[in-house]
Amino acid sequence: MNKPNFFLIGAPRCATTAMCQYLDRHPSIYISKPKEPNFFDGDLLSLKPLHRSYTLQEYLDLFKAGEGLLCGEGTVWYMLSRTAARDIYQFNPNAKILIMLRNPVDFLHSLHSHLVFYGYEDIQDFESALQAEPDRRQGKRIPGGCNPTELLLYSELVSFSEQIQRYLDVFDQSQIHVTIYDDFVKDTAGTYRKVLEFLGVDANFVTDFEVVNSNKRSGNAIEPKLRQQLQSQYTQEVKKLSGLLDRDLSFWSKAHDSDLQKASTQTVI
Repeated sequence: MNKPNFFLIGAPRCATTAMCQYLDRHPSIYISKPKEPNFFDGDLLSLKPLHRSYTLQEYLDLFKAGEGLLCGEGTVWYMLSRTAARDIYQFNPNAKILIMLRNPVDFLHSLHSHLVFYGYEDIQDFESALQAEPDRRQGKRIPGGCNPTELLLYSELVSFSEQIQRYLDVFDQSQIHVTIYDDFVKDTAGTYRKVLEFLGVDANFVTDFEVVNSNKRSGNAIEPKLRQQLQSQYTQEVKKLSGLLDRDLSFWSKAHDSDLQKASTQTVI
């Protein structure tokens, strides 16, 4: 039986698709097809109409082609799920967990843009979409065909510290590796190499790092006033994350680096 050895659990819009593609090229690694089976996020019920439901054997069969290799998958909703951490641990307590995180403000902006492009979000103005959340919690103003509806509860999606804590509660810290999007933008090869080292495969493997899953909507930058407001709103979340990861992320709560903003529109997301 070929069980997956690692899980890239999210967050979405943080270069997870790119990382999975790059990992799948490694001669010692196999990523499931599809990369997002959504097998362990059964509590996110509104996801189910979008994805095939697998039996355990069908799920394991997704990794047959990777016999003898390090196998993994990349379902980004496992972070948001309240039950996935426990279920993954029960399935494979030795599994390694990969997490990719991004400045909460840029994460929300990129996600909103992505949802608008694919028709899951019908409020094209970013600020107006955020303001619609109270109504949407009551089931109002939900676009037809928007699944999962959890996607529109933007404030919950950036509760990264709470989401990561669920994994720290069941997995040893040594089994969890976090990649910060800013590092990935500035040094893709270096951050990729660190992931390979964490997974225990040849870290000298080299691949191309072409743009993957880039932002499809251009010319919709965040208004400076709104950026400052959101940075202030998520200051406590950034502080919690900094403590949890033992890394100072306070720059996320300060004036935005224009060079990084430009890079973020060009690189893999």
